[in-house]
Amino acid sequence: MQRFYPRWSVALIAIVAIVTIAPAAPKNQQLSNGMYNDYDRPVFLLINLEDDFRFVEFDRVTGKVLNEAEDTGSRVLVLQIGVYRAGFDIFDTRYEGMAPGEVDLDAIPLIDPNTGLPYPDGVESLDHNDATVLGAFKTMGDGVPHMVTPVPDAIPEAVQEAFFNSSPFFDELVANSQNGIYPTTHELACFVYERQGDAGAEFNDIHHAMFASNMKVGCTTCRAEGALFPHQPNSSKIFDFEFELPIDNGNPNRGKLTVDIILPIQVDIKGGTSEAPFNLGSNGLMPVNIPTTEFFDAVAEADVDTLAIVINGNSVYIVKSAYQDVDDDGDIDLVVHFDTQQLVDAGVDEFTTSLTLTGKTIQTGMTMRGSDAIKIVPPTK
Repeated sequence: MQRFYPRWSVALIAIVAIVTIAPAAPKNQQLSNGMYNDYDRPVFLLINLEDDFRFVEFDRVTGKVLNEAEDTGSRVLVLQIGVYRAGFDIFDTRYEGMAPGEVDLDAIPLIDPNTGLPYPDGVESLDHNDATVLGAFKTMGDGVPHMVTPVPDAIPEAVQEAFFNSSPFFDELVANSQNGIYPTTHELACFVYERQGDAGAEFNDIHHAMFASNMKVGCTTCRAEGALFPHQPNSSKIFDFEFELPIDNGNPNRGKLTVDIILPIQVDIKGGTSEAPFNLGSNGLMPVNIPTTEFFDAVAEADVDTLAIVINGNSVYIVKSAYQDVDDDGDIDLVVHFDTQQLVDAGVDEFTTSLTLTGKTIQTGMTMRGSDAIKIVPPTK
């Protein structure tokens, strides 16, 4: 198996051959000149203020098209939620969220799309509106830009480079949204088009890449989730995402919006079985293996103090941990143990079919998560 090395280790190795690698930006900050470094880029949550993203295609981009951008398309709330910290390749790139990982919607004066005026009492409703998560990074190993979106469809390389080049300048759009000034979908595409540098992307291609998502903010559950794709040939997802809108006294979208991007990891409860037996009457410990893989180094990345199994909103933390080669592949894995009765007290019962382990990475504090099936064994009488 190819051994995974975190981006920090790779940077040290690569500097011998490349000599000049830009240092990473300070945690949760931009560099002093207002720009990001050569590899990292911000990540945004875009929520439409109408039901559906609206955009218009143009045969060619003229001065008239650019000048009328603010009156074309639907208006969008633009929120920065974090930064992609680029790795040597796609699969060791990580996400670093902006503290505290939530947005006070009451402080943002959303507009009424029927009148074009802000709602007088802050947020009214985003129920069933379109939304998307957009970001980019440039892999350190080959210098290739990657645009990350919730849609697995192919995106032209020129568009990915255009979004990478323009995204550091989105801070003015984020600031405007905080003050009730919301760009249209057309304005956002023009913004990328005009700041793409020498990428050479077509306007319509930019528009489609940014707003092809049909993800809805559904307030039946007030939660949206899905996968994020890096858009290289034949690529699969690299991250999951989720965000949740609050409900206060039956009114959706008042209070704190929480958002996160998640690193999927492998977990193996008790090891070697498709459905690990779980005895509800056991007073022992339940082992969970977290293997080191080609894309995740359990030893270097997992913050053991944050590892927990969450059941019905109750977090049960590990009672001990160890490092060993569990799967005999030559890589050191992480093994953690949970108190079985603590899990039962938290809510594991005869109807439980799987358990989900969650935690944070050491370097960027990215949420990591993995699940495994269990089979309940009734307590011995």
